Amino acid sequence: MNWKIVLIGLISFMFLSACTNSIQESDELPADFKLNYSSGAMHLDWGSNEFEVNTLGNAVYLDKIGMNMVLKYEFTATKEELIEIYKTAVKNNFFSLNNESDPSIMDGGWNKISITADGKNNTVTMTNTYNNQFDAVEKEINKLIKLKIPQAFEYDSFQNACPEKETECIESNSKECIEWKEFCLNNDFEWK
Repeated sequence: MNWKIVLIGLISFMFLSACTNSIQESDELPADFKLNYSSGAMHLDWGSNEFEVNTLGNAVYLDKIGMNMVLKYEFTATKEELIEIYKTAVKNNFFSLNNESDPSIMDGGWNKISITADGKNNTVTMTNTYNNQFDAVEKEINKLIKLKIPQAFEYDSFQNACPEKETECIESNSKECIEWKEFCLNNDFEWK
């Protein structure tokens, strides 16, 4: 009788293992690899950022403050750099993570990562909480962004953009230009 239970259990285990189709660590980047990352504060004026990259390494990074102020950067990530992010995600079981939140914190921040690979997609948001596995993936993503864009995540990059934005906004009353002008004036830039 016991051998039948063991046999049924073994067959069930083998069947379920074959059906899970879990992602295995590899030195190859999946052909369908795509990554989206965003993070920010709970208040718009404290800033947020977005990052997107595909399997070809085409990357876009947006730094945002307020409703309309955006600094856009484009670059190419190498296959090796993307493989490191992918391997970190697999190693840290990213595709099994769920959203987490600490509702006891009123302010604070949020981070969101979405990765597609090998026909699977997982999107995970952390709000005012810490998860070692998620943070390992986020650290690898931020390492790439800072390597390619040293001024990323820096408030000074907005102040440094004031002269360029002043030129772009000559004779414009767009919401973006009005917000840039207010920001630059509040940061001791003499907008004409």
